[in-house]
Amino acid sequence: MDPLVANSEVTGSIQECEIALDSLDSWVAPVSKAVPVVVKPGAGKIFKDPLGVICMISPWNYPCSIIMRPLIGAVAAGNCVLLKPSEVSEHTSEVMGRLILKYLDNKAIGVVQGGVDETSEVLKYKYDKILYTGNGFVGRIVMRAAAEHLTPVILELGGKSPLIIGPDVDMDKAVARISWGKFTNCGQTCIAPDYAFVHHTRYDEFIAKMKKQIKEFYGENPQESNDYAKIINSKHAARIKKLIDESKGTIACGGNADIEAAYVAPTIIENASFESSIMKDEIFGPVLPVFKLTNLDEAISFINDRPKPLALYVFSQDKKFVDKVLSETTSGGGCVNECLLHNMCKELPFGGVGESGMGAYNGKITFDEFTHHRGMLVRPQNSDLSIRFPPYTASKLQWLDRIDAATKVIVKSKKIILVGVLVLVSFIANKFLF
Repeated sequence: MDPLVANSEVTGSIQECEIALDSLDSWVAPVSKAVPVVVKPGAGKIFKDPLGVICMISPWNYPCSIIMRPLIGAVAAGNCVLLKPSEVSEHTSEVMGRLILKYLDNKAIGVVQGGVDETSEVLKYKYDKILYTGNGFVGRIVMRAAAEHLTPVILELGGKSPLIIGPDVDMDKAVARISWGKFTNCGQTCIAPDYAFVHHTRYDEFIAKMKKQIKEFYGENPQESNDYAKIINSKHAARIKKLIDESKGTIACGGNADIEAAYVAPTIIENASFESSIMKDEIFGPVLPVFKLTNLDEAISFINDRPKPLALYVFSQDKKFVDKVLSETTSGGGCVNECLLHNMCKELPFGGVGESGMGAYNGKITFDEFTHHRGMLVRPQNSDLSIRFPPYTASKLQWLDRIDAATKVIVKSKKIILVGVLVLVSFIANKFLF
């Protein structure tokens, strides 16, 4: 198997499955929780119940992993799942559907193939949760359909993910990581950097090294490179070429395309118009608009004036620089001094915020998203005090006041005891250990 396909589509799904198998006993186990004094003797429990039936509508850019990874978590939580693969990646979707129906339990997992009409029909039915990955336009359609049944949704919608490069970066390492993150899968990655602000003192160096790095990765003619992907189809290749042609910027490298071959060259555009479509729409292709960063506050304002992105990337070794960017912006996720790899971290939620989506998945987070956490109080039957029930006589009310006061004393006493223990431990440590 092609190592690029294996790494991006298969390996992550296998790892997700292995994590679920190794952790399932602990994931599904009830969790004990403390309860107030007034309900003792009793125990608080959170039980992990499956939601029921899940509908998953997946995209074409990673047509294997974006089906399998959430499917694993949903099935691990005990749900039934209806899958709707993308009709755009028709060949992979056909294979995935055929294999899923062949090897998995068809009573629990179903597959519907087709386009807009079939998706519209699927959305007429009631589900216990819907996961949709794609663009905001269809995301709104999905959310309206879900609202008819009060069905909760997870929406992974992408957006324009910004990249900020500070003045102190190791430019060689930064350029290698950025080039990989931008041009992997020919830029058809929802969390790929969509535009870049580069500190003005390093701007020319960045442009030069990006051009050099593209040649090192893909050769003089990327169209002939086995390591450079194609656009999903000629329609999308034409869309991306139009974005380039109408950007009103300067082409630093690339810019050419072979529409019939679904090829668009790795492209860097300088000073594209902020009013052009390339700076308004998600590019979803191998094109990176680049701008000089002369004022960090202005760059942050530019980001904040637009819909919240799915990812944000900042490259700098200056903690104050990084902290300022992170504290004054928001995004679904992102990386510091890296690109894309936060999606591989199973303990980190992968999801959007605002117009880039809602909800998240990854590892156990996927299991939790498709689980109802049912809180239950468990008490014995012989533990009631008569003052709990009517009629509430003056004597009962007096006792209730006493119990309330005693509860406050107990809470306060616990704090005093804790402080006392800390003081005692400090005294012993100072006397005998130092």
